[in-house]
Amino acid sequence: MLGGNATVCPVLGSLHSLPWAAEGQFRVGQLLCETFWPRHYLDGAAQSVCPRYAARRQLSRLGELGYRLKSGFEAEFAVFRTADGATPLFDGRDLYTGQLLAAVEPLLYALEIGLAASGVDVLTLQTECGPGLIELALAPAFDVAAADAMFRLREAVKEVCSSRGLFATFMAKPAESTRTAGMHFNHSLWSPDTKHDQFYADGRMSDVGLRWLGGLVSHGPALTALCAPTVNCYRRLHRLATPTRADWGIDNRSRAFRVQCGAAGATFVENRIASGSANPYLVLAATVAAGIDGLLTGSDAADRRDNNEAQVLPKTLDEALIALQSDSVLADALGAELVDWFVRVKRETETARIDNTDESDAFAVERELYFKFL
Repeated sequence: MLGGNATVCPVLGSLHSLPWAAEGQFRVGQLLCETFWPRHYLDGAAQSVCPRYAARRQLSRLGELGYRLKSGFEAEFAVFRTADGATPLFDGRDLYTGQLLAAVEPLLYALEIGLAASGVDVLTLQTECGPGLIELALAPAFDVAAADAMFRLREAVKEVCSSRGLFATFMAKPAESTRTAGMHFNHSLWSPDTKHDQFYADGRMSDVGLRWLGGLVSHGPALTALCAPTVNCYRRLHRLATPTRADWGIDNRSRAFRVQCGAAGATFVENRIASGSANPYLVLAATVAAGIDGLLTGSDAADRRDNNEAQVLPKTLDEALIALQSDSVLADALGAELVDWFVRVKRETETARIDNTDESDAFAVERELYFKFL
């Protein structure tokens, strides 16, 4: 499809059905697409600002180093009975009980069945800790397929809930009374033939894994801009069980990067900075770019485990944008065009509106910006 500023091209092999669309009365499909410049400009090259292309570009760099990424997202979102976010689907006081699950089973199974039929593999589904909060954990996949699955899950959740007269949002904190929603990004490195886990070595995190972690913690503040990309995301960070510093720990949920070190094939890093409203392609791209720098520089993270003196993560979106622009390594890896466009859009359409709003009205403006569209 041709347009004035870009050419939108479908990704071959990405066609899949949407069995929940139009209540199953019609056969509806969806194609993933990427954007390219018009043919008369830069010979129709891929646009570096396209999030999916940005993710694929970093994965290509990783492949040149002899690794493949295996990853999966944990999607948290809130569901409400009213469009104003005043009435959550459940009150959240009886976490993980059979009675609560029974009450929301029709919705959960509709999501699982619909996603499975469209090729998205959901590992677990459950109510979470907070009013109306639900979590779906996706099965890990290699390369960009993990971000594709998360992107498609988000669309499915919004549409399935809407068809039932419900209102779903991935906004980090959609209401004053609710808990916050994250989008944890679990990932590991594997050999090109996908047979050998590169993060595990003799019952511990491998040297490759430690260098990878070194890159993540070194670029943690800049990563935050892409992992927590809305003003509202900073109502989630620096709270209970959410990251405060660019640090890591073994099975420690308060750290930015939580390491699960089991047997070979069960060792991975969980990026806990990402909020529910983050773009999964940009989370993947930024995480891989930071990790690659650790591999290249040999930045060993062993001495930065559970470090309470590590760099403090940004406390506002504006601070995060400054950190991203100031991190020349990460900015160069992601591309000047992507970083420039991202920062400009965020400042002109989001932080500028909040900056001109009284604190008492800020949350209402955030809901107007994000509730419906995220």
